[in-house]
Formats: sequence, C-alpha cells, structure tokens
Amino acid sequence: MTFIAIAIAIAAIVLGVLIALSLTLHHPVVWLATIVWAGLFFIILLPKYQNTQAALEKGQEVVAQVKEIRYWARQIKSDGGEYVDKYEIIATWTNPRTGQSVEFVSDPLLKDPKPFIQNNQVKVKVNLDNPKQYVVDLSFMPK
Repeated sequence: MTFIAIAIAIAAIVLGVLIALSLTLHHPVVWLATIVWAGLFFIILLPKYQNTQAALEKGQEVVAQVKEIRYWARQIKSDGGEYVDKYEIIATWTNPRTGQSVEFVSDPLLKDPKPFIQNNQVKVKVNLDNPKQYVVDLSFMPK
C-alpha cells in the first residue's frame, strides 16, 4: 500500500467521524472542522490519489534527470522533541509530444536517496496525455 493510499484511507475515516459528529453534535465548530477536512480531502488528497492511480494504469515509463534532492527536518513533537529527516527527489523530463519540461516530485522519503540513485536518473511512470499524472519509481531504495 502506497503512502497516498494510506493517507486517503486515514483521511476518509476522519471525514466519516467528523460527519457523524456534525450530525449528532449540532455545534458550529464541529461543522466548520468537517467542512475544512472535507475540502482538504476532496481538493488535495483525492485528486493526488486519482492522478497516481491513472499514472499506474495508463502511464508509460520514462527516465527523468534528477535536478535536486530536497531535504528538511520535521519536528514530530511540539515540545521541542525529536526531528525526522525527510527527503524528496525532484526530477525533470522533456515531454516529446510538447517539447516542454516537466518536473516530478517523489513522495517523501526517510532515507537520503543520493547514494542509491544511479547516473543521476530516476524512472517515472507518467501519463503522456496528462503529465500531472505521474509516480516516481522508488523501488531502488532499500526497505
């Protein structure tokens, strides 16, 4: 199960709970939270999931050049606790149909991918008709 599929499942459960709460607790704060969460779900998460699924079904594998490895440390405890390192691979590819450069961003990674990338390239499964539908192949990363 991919990162986005897990996020969709969790977000759908939370949305279901919020809808149930807003139907039983007639309080504006609960309604507002439900509306905000539904907006995030239907505007951000669901389209990302649908794009991923479309790329896996209709996409062609292409080779993209790694432009950079983006790094950031995310604090996981609000009291100044520990940090988790996150990495993203940013790669570019030129669409042969349009001649335009397309940028791909991988899902967040917990390990630095730099030592595992060969020839400064990554494989991407992309729908050539809609390059927003893509999945960066991370199978080269150790588990």
